[in-house]
Amino acid sequence: MFAKVVVNIKAQNLNESFDYKIPEELIDFVFVGSRVIVSFGFQDVLGYVIEISSDSIFKDNIKPIKEVLDYDKELTDEQVELAKYLSNSLHVPLVNTLDLMMPSFLKSKKRKYLYTSDLSKLDPRLVSLFNNKKKVLITDEILKHKDLIKDAIKTNQISVEYDVYSYGKSKKLRTYEVIDSGKQKSDVRNRIIDYLQKYPGASLDEVLISCDCSKEIIRTMVKEKIIKEKLIPALDINDSEITLKKKLDFTIDQSQLYYKFYETKNKPYLLFADSEEFMFDFYLQLIYDYSTKNKQVVIVAPTILIVEELSLYIKKNISGIKLYTFHSKNSKNDNYDTFMNVKYQNFDLLITTPMGIFLPFTNLGLIIVVDEDNPFYIYENFPYYDAKEVLKKRAESLDAKLILASKTPSIKSYYKALLNQYYLLEDHKVQNNNVITVDMRKELLEEQNIILSSILIDNIRTALKENKISMLIVNNKAFSTLIKCRDCGEVFTCSKCKVPLTLYKSKNVARCSYCGHQDDSFHTCHKCNSENIVSYGFGLEKVYHKVSMEFPQARIIQVDADNIKTLEDYNNTISAIEENTVDIIIGTNALTKKVNYDNIKVVCFLYIDSYLYANDFRGAEYTYNLIGKMTGKEVCIIQTNNVNHYAIQSALKNDYDNFYNLEIANRKLLNYEPYTEMNRIIITGPYDKLFHFAYYYRKALRHLIGIENILGPTYDFKEQGVKLIIKHNNFDGVVKVLDDAIKNFNEPRLNISFQRYPKVM
Repeated sequence: MFAKVVVNIKAQNLNESFDYKIPEELIDFVFVGSRVIVSFGFQDVLGYVIEISSDSIFKDNIKPIKEVLDYDKELTDEQVELAKYLSNSLHVPLVNTLDLMMPSFLKSKKRKYLYTSDLSKLDPRLVSLFNNKKKVLITDEILKHKDLIKDAIKTNQISVEYDVYSYGKSKKLRTYEVIDSGKQKSDVRNRIIDYLQKYPGASLDEVLISCDCSKEIIRTMVKEKIIKEKLIPALDINDSEITLKKKLDFTIDQSQLYYKFYETKNKPYLLFADSEEFMFDFYLQLIYDYSTKNKQVVIVAPTILIVEELSLYIKKNISGIKLYTFHSKNSKNDNYDTFMNVKYQNFDLLITTPMGIFLPFTNLGLIIVVDEDNPFYIYENFPYYDAKEVLKKRAESLDAKLILASKTPSIKSYYKALLNQYYLLEDHKVQNNNVITVDMRKELLEEQNIILSSILIDNIRTALKENKISMLIVNNKAFSTLIKCRDCGEVFTCSKCKVPLTLYKSKNVARCSYCGHQDDSFHTCHKCNSENIVSYGFGLEKVYHKVSMEFPQARIIQVDADNIKTLEDYNNTISAIEENTVDIIIGTNALTKKVNYDNIKVVCFLYIDSYLYANDFRGAEYTYNLIGKMTGKEVCIIQTNNVNHYAIQSALKNDYDNFYNLEIANRKLLNYEPYTEMNRIIITGPYDKLFHFAYYYRKALRHLIGIENILGPTYDFKEQGVKLIIKHNNFDGVVKVLDDAIKNFNEPRLNISFQRYPKVM
């Protein structure tokens, strides 16, 4: 038997397969999609099997497969076909898209062992292989007994272990008991203590649902030894009937959307609704429908916070459902357990971040994408895919329905709905939202304040009196965004990137936001040696400083990557919100996902213009969507220098149609997405060749799409390379010209990165 293998090497544009012989002892372990180790040139490399046949045209001196990394069929036929589709549609080597299908915890495991906890239960022939040990390295000699091994794995007598992690162990259930039953410092803690005194040994899910609390506060109480955690073997047997516990009360119009969903098919759906509660209840009804028909449902959310929120909401309202979550904050063993339950179809509902979109689904009935407008669905590392496009292909291949849901749909999705490429399920009304806009130009003239407006200060004071939380959002971590010499006017820039340095006062350094270069000599002008230095603009550090001076008695926390480095830091922050032990929170727009607590009174975007005028043609769209998601809060304040901008004014009235019409007109005028596809090409390598190749490709491409649709080349300091933006509706032609240009230019030191779905321009 022979296998066609694509290999993982860094040679530019290598996207072809090579024939290898399958050794006799490995025949039962090699499948289409299997990861194997093969000899390529003078090295052993990882490869994927994409075809198995009984013959090969290269019969002489054909090399054998040296090792199989997985002894089971890890990839389904649909996953392999999906990888081939992505390879073509993203213009990347097949080995890279096949690699996407394999969860990270199953990668990079070279040595494998067989493990048993009880030798007495094994077949005598297997006992001799273990040689009175509980763990034995898998070798060719061991594999001669492959049939016995496979039977023993199926009956859980032995398991496969790897170098670092071991999976397949019995799953553990977290249960809790009270240690300290004294009066607690918050109502939520008292609820947890009361519940556990009444029901000692309650599971994590039982505590979360009954006490309406988060995992983070449970972890904090365990750490503080107020309650203790005990791990017991979990039985995955769940034969109870699936029951929808919540009585759903849809309006007539909302019920019509439900009927429309079932009366139509063959296209994705765009669910556009103002009410998050309605959308969650709409999900509940569909999950119940599909689960009772033995069809599985997958919900994809952009962040872990939303995954956990949805998981808890569904567990509260549907009983008897086999629900699993899959995200990076789960333990590897928990994610492996989820992976195995998905693989063997032992689940009703999976809720995952985009990292779970490539799992081996086989019996899907429905896929729901939550907050479909969120840019987190664009994967910004190679091979640069759009998770929504992946899910559209999977829904088509698996004959499942796909819902893209949002309170503020992306321009691209709404455009497709209007072109009848999507079914539109709309429950949206124009209404004046409870949002306060502050013109910071007037504020500067009247109060000399560019950070905290007088209206914001008054509302924070009110929140403090009511013992509620204020949340301030700014799109920058630094103290100041520009450093300048007052005497000669010199702006301090990065010596490498030539972009302005930002000031981090707490660390006493000026830092480049592109390459990370640090300069601690910013106190003196490099040009005139003056010490008369001033900084402009503001970020989290300056906001923290200003707020601390304005409210010296307030409990303030700053939420950013420098302050939230560990899971413990994250837990402490969420617990502080939940227990009301903080007064003011300052952070980036990631905080907008944690404003659903009743004790958060004030939400303020300190400078919404930083999103509005971001270096991206989608700036107005991002601004509308951010404001639109915050409009249901008790007090929402928008500080801006552009009060009359159509994105802001439309968001204030919840008038998506008005915003869409104005935005789509601008994009049509400039020939931007969705009227054209927009790709980004980054060229890195020897500096003297970068622009040479860029102009070479541009010259060849202009005959196909027109010179006016090629933006650049320009040097991108963040990427340390040359950038081209191309607008077109001829993907096949564009990549063919690119391949020809690479081949004819013949400079192997250049690295050309083609990004079909760029997250940033």
